[in-house]
Amino acid sequence: MNRHKLWVIFVTLVAFLLSSCSNPDSVELVIDGTNLVRPGEKVEITALVGENVSELVWSITDESLGILAVSPDKPYQAFFTASPNATGYVTITASGEARADSIQLLVADLAIAGARGWHFTRQGGGEVQSPDNRGYGPNTVISHWDHGGHWLEWDLNMPKTDEYALIVRYATKRDPHLTKRELKVNGEVVLPVMTFRNTGGYAGPLTGSDLAQVSEWDTAVFPGIYLEAGTQSIRLTHVGDDPASPNGTNIAYIAFVTLGDLELTDDLLIMIENEIGVQRELRHWN
Repeated sequence: MNRHKLWVIFVTLVAFLLSSCSNPDSVELVIDGTNLVRPGEKVEITALVGENVSELVWSITDESLGILAVSPDKPYQAFFTASPNATGYVTITASGEARADSIQLLVADLAIAGARGWHFTRQGGGEVQSPDNRGYGPNTVISHWDHGGHWLEWDLNMPKTDEYALIVRYATKRDPHLTKRELKVNGEVVLPVMTFRNTGGYAGPLTGSDLAQVSEWDTAVFPGIYLEAGTQSIRLTHVGDDPASPNGTNIAYIAFVTLGDLELTDDLLIMIENEIGVQRELRHWN
C-alpha cells in the first residue's frame, strides 16, 4: 500500500472520529485522491457523518462535466467520473438532515511536472539551506539563494510534449532587479531574465511567534515554454544586478503546467501542490 493511500486512510479515520464525537449532525466529505480530475478519470468521495445522520442526499452542480453515482449498498460513498474532453469546476454536495458539506473538483487535462525547492538535483556557486517553519512541510523550502552565479538544477519528467507555464512559488524582501533568475533547459537558455517582485519578507515567523508569515508567499508565472516529453534538466541561476551582495529569494517549489486559458487561482495552486507532493502546514494558513 503506497504512502498516499495510507495518508487518505489516516485522514479519513481522524475525520470520522472528530466528526462523530464533536457533532452528531455533522457531514464531511473526503476525496480519495486530489481535487484535480482529468477527463475520463474516476474518483471516490466518502461522506463522514455523525450519529444523528440517517439519510444523505447527494447533488452535483454541472452534469456536463461528469457523472455522480452513489454506491447502491453504501449510501455514504459516491463516485465521480469526469466526462471526456471536459474542462471546468464542479461542486459535489452531500446533505444530511441538518448539515451539508461540499467539495470542489477541477476537471481539466493538465500536464504537471514539478518539485519542492529542496528536492533539487544539483547546485553550484553556493549552498542553499532548508529552513523550518515557512508554512510548508519539512524539506520543501530553500533559503540562502543569495548571490549572483549560484544555480540550482531539478530533473523533471514532462508527461507530454506541449507548451507549459513555469510556476515559481517564492518569497523575498528584495526588489526585482536584485533577484533576477535565468532559466536554462538542458543547457539552453530559455528565459534570460525572470523577475520576482518584492513580497515583503521571507515568510518566516515574527519574533515571539512560531507561525510563518504565509502572506509573504507569492506566485510568479512564466508562460509560453515549449518542452518535450521526458526528463528535462531545469536550471535556475541567480543573475541579480548586485551579485556580490546577499539578495535572496526563498523558493517553496517550481512546477511546469499546461495551463492554457485556465486562471491560476489559489484553489488551482493547491491542486498543483498536491499533484507534485507539496503540503501546506495548515495551522499557518488558517
